[in-house]
Amino acid sequence: MIEGRKIVFGKVRTAVRRLVDRLRRRAARPAAPQRYPWEDSYPAGLDWRLDIDIRPLTAILDTAVEQHPDRPCLDFMGKRQDYREVDDLVDRVAKGLRELGIVKGDRVGLLLPNCPYYVIFYYAILRAGGTVVNFNPLYASREIKRQIKNSGTKVIITLNLNTLYPKVAPRLADTRLEKVIVCKMRDALPFPSKLLFAFVNRKEIASIDWDEAHVSYDAMIDNDGVFDRPDVDPALDIAVLQYTGGTTGTPKGAMLTHANLYANAV
Repeated sequence: MIEGRKIVFGKVRTAVRRLVDRLRRRAARPAAPQRYPWEDSYPAGLDWRLDIDIRPLTAILDTAVEQHPDRPCLDFMGKRQDYREVDDLVDRVAKGLRELGIVKGDRVGLLLPNCPYYVIFYYAILRAGGTVVNFNPLYASREIKRQIKNSGTKVIITLNLNTLYPKVAPRLADTRLEKVIVCKMRDALPFPSKLLFAFVNRKEIASIDWDEAHVSYDAMIDNDGVFDRPDVDPALDIAVLQYTGGTTGTPKGAMLTHANLYANAV
């Protein structure tokens, strides 16, 4: 009887060992990556588990300039600017921002429609080490006031149009806004639209009292564009404060790091 029990226990022990070994081998195998339903719609070569070499967001423009300097970067109403030209303007504006006192982490606002100035200032702010604050051009004056206060925007860029500039000018008095950079709409247009705009749309052009708080785009690019770029930690440094309306309450600023936006672009 005892001998029979030993044989049974021995067989059980052997079976348990085999089971444990099988489980260990299975655990040691690399797990098959989980596949999500939306991956079936991805184009070839795009993988949800893509290993991204995170860089500052300005690297997107830097790489394009390096690889395609003579290719069109912007085409606005027929006026084309290649990557080399845009890169030069971005550097000049970035240096202009530094000369205005913008340092790493300062908030710089963009109250602009879809136009070349937006692209140029967007990358210039980032190269200068600042954080872009996007303002919806359709916002009412009170919404712009609140967002300037909430974000701590020091400088804001806009156009010399009656639909935009009058919303910004009063903010120099009732917020901590220090400077307004004003760009001329006509200068973004090709010839002969540039000449016609000043005549046909003269009622749309805002009247501006130029003083120390107002800076023209021409003044911003009146330099050699040479400056020391600040160091950026893509994982920690905020590239953009993007205000989101949500469903209740007032818009809130979502803090988007360089890593957030660079990975999204990749």
